[in-house]
Amino acid sequence: MSTFLDITKRWSSKHVDDEELNIIIEQSLLAIEKDIIANREQAENFLLPLLNKLAHDKNKELRILSIGCGVGEDVSVLVDKHYDCYGIDAGARIVCWPKMRNKRRLIVGDGKQLPFKNESFDVIIMLEVIEHIGSDDLSNLNKKEVEAARKEFISGLLNCLNKGGYVLLSSPNKNFCIDFFHKPNFLGRVRLHSPWEAMTVSYNELIRYFVKIGNCSSIESLSIEGFFHNKSARGIKKLIYKLANIYFRAINKGVYPFVPHSFLCPHLIMLIKK
Repeated sequence: MSTFLDITKRWSSKHVDDEELNIIIEQSLLAIEKDIIANREQAENFLLPLLNKLAHDKNKELRILSIGCGVGEDVSVLVDKHYDCYGIDAGARIVCWPKMRNKRRLIVGDGKQLPFKNESFDVIIMLEVIEHIGSDDLSNLNKKEVEAARKEFISGLLNCLNKGGYVLLSSPNKNFCIDFFHKPNFLGRVRLHSPWEAMTVSYNELIRYFVKIGNCSSIESLSIEGFFHNKSARGIKKLIYKLANIYFRAINKGVYPFVPHSFLCPHLIMLIKK
């Protein structure tokens, strides 16, 4: 963890005193531990059942890439279950990689320039990634620049995917105007946004990017029930997770074919076939 401490000290030395620095370090370590737990639970409860089904349907062992893998615990979970899985990330959470299992399968790199040969993977996972392409800074977003960056990113991603392979993608839904994950601007809890903003994506935009431009053969909206799975949550957070899953279960029945297009669905989870 010395690498983490060095980075934190370099980043903070000009702005905080030693006591504040120790608080930052403690809070950051705790945040990383929470990320590892959440990453593991999502891999075990959502990714594994889906990948097991895909492997059964394709009748082959799957080679998998997780773009924006963060702490990389999803890679460890999948490797432990005998999947040939790799992760790539360039964010701050890579500082915990030296302590992770299967760390040799974690690659420091930018998802915009994937260091792999064409047709290298059967499944590419990119959870909560596409909304950051071309829009890391939420201020002064240029829609044309964001779209150009995403087209380039998706083109490179699809080049690395085998024919008949799958992209598993998740992102906040542009048409649902409450974002729970990025830079809160309302009551310090959520980000309210316009359905015409540049950062988030809509169902129809994903169809255009992957099917009309990327020539993928199909795009399927998956149920979001169980995607936000957190056994370790306590108190009010546990209640929120339970209420959210009740809501997700409700919208997945009857009206679900309409939901991905509408303001009713807070999150998009798509399975896209090349």
